[in-house]
Amino acid sequence: MDNEMRMMFNAILEEMDRMEKRLEKRMDQRFERMEGRLEHLQHEVNACKLERESISMLIRHMDSLEEHVEGLEERMEGCESRISKWERKQDKNLSLV
Repeated sequence: MDNEMRMMFNAILEEMDRMEKRLEKRMDQRFERMEGRLEHLQHEVNACKLERESISMLIRHMDSLEEHVEGLEERMEGCESRISKWERKQDKNLSLV
């Protein structure tokens, strides 16, 4: 009976060892899938950060261009008023002739 008990105990230990190995394998597979998903998410996060930085740079560039255009418009208005004055002066001079 003692020998039979030992065989049963060894069989139970072997089965527990096989179960532990199967569980470890399944857990390893799950962790690998999770790591893959995490890596994919990290790439997406990095891509979003790059997009955000690019958009921010474009907005700053647009603001700079708008300021430049406003400056050019002001200069153009000043030139137009000087041209108008000059044309009036020329008309006046021509009417005197």
